[in-house]
Amino acid sequence: MRLALKEEERRRARFIMGITHDLKTPLALIKGYTEAIADGMTSDPAALKQSLAIIAGKSDQLETMINDLLSFIKIDTGEWRGALTSVNLTAFLCDYAERIKSDAELLRHVFESDIRLPPDTQVPMDTALVVRALENLIGNAIRYTPEGGLVRLSAWLEPDELAKPAPPPSRIVIEVRDNGPGIGADDLPHVFETFYRGTSSRREQGMGLGLSVVKGVVETHGWTISVHSRENGSGGAAFRIGIPPVSSLPSGE
Repeated sequence: MRLALKEEERRRARFIMGITHDLKTPLALIKGYTEAIADGMTSDPAALKQSLAIIAGKSDQLETMINDLLSFIKIDTGEWRGALTSVNLTAFLCDYAERIKSDAELLRHVFESDIRLPPDTQVPMDTALVVRALENLIGNAIRYTPEGGLVRLSAWLEPDELAKPAPPPSRIVIEVRDNGPGIGADDLPHVFETFYRGTSSRREQGMGLGLSVVKGVVETHGWTISVHSRENGSGGAAFRIGIPPVSSLPSGE
């Protein structure tokens, strides 16, 4: 018991140290460019515009990092458990895809969706956390896919081989796929680890919490997640969320 408590204390200390370190970088840049503008060092209109764009970008990065942190803590403390409600997943995914399409186009990417679920598909879930997980997956896909690249959100039914009795009921699969550089074979087993940052072409940015948050959201709902990419780290990556038949899902009570 004592060893377990000490290990938990060490884990939390590492977590806080990692968060502190990663938050400092964008904060330092925002402060530096703000001071430069205040001192008149960027009086040239073009330089001023560039400095403001950097400040805006780093502010967005900070917002993403803070949202990831809040989601991570929510999952870690189990606060999500009281927020499960029955959601029409088909309508939810279609509405979400419509919103994301404009964001992708703004960033000069091609976004497609293919939601092949019955119109009345109901799934108990914490909507805010699921949105956060999808935003992390699609955000990563957009970030690592070159301009003009394709990002695709799909959903379909397939037999649940683990379910009984036969014939097995269908499980829901949600997939986020891109045609970017893919994930290297060395990184693939570690992409969901907290604070892990890839060593190849899809190096994790920020705190290394994004995909860890996704995994936490998925697993605390009783779902599964897997990642697929070609061994040579090219040809894109695909993240698949598997939702078992509704009867075997955890309740919100």
